[in-house]
Amino acid sequence: MQNQETLFDQLGDVQLDRPGHNCTGQLCTYCERFDRQDVEVLAQIDPAWRMQATIFRKSLAIGGLFSADVLIDAIGKPLGHPNQIGALFRSWNSQGMIESQGNFVVSTRESNNGRVIRVWRRTA
Repeated sequence: MQNQETLFDQLGDVQLDRPGHNCTGQLCTYCERFDRQDVEVLAQIDPAWRMQATIFRKSLAIGGLFSADVLIDAIGKPLGHPNQIGALFRSWNSQGMIESQGNFVVSTRESNNGRVIRVWRRTA
């Protein structure tokens, strides 16, 4: 019997992406600091919300467009700090699960005061 991966095997998996810089290798203090800060934020992500967010992402068709506002309208905000949303999106982007469309929309959430937010496309 083969072990086949199912939809729920990878729920909430998180990896980190790193913004571009001139890395100096294994002893790069920038990378070390970035890893430590993002790991702290990712470790604090509300696990129930992360699972709902992952189910939401997987419910979209490949190529489907969405934004943080669409996600929040569908499943609500996570408990705790709102940076969890961006940390999860960065993680999905670094894993190739979503990619930026290069365009932005004005946020409809009152708490964002009309700022622009990125539009994402599901890739996996």
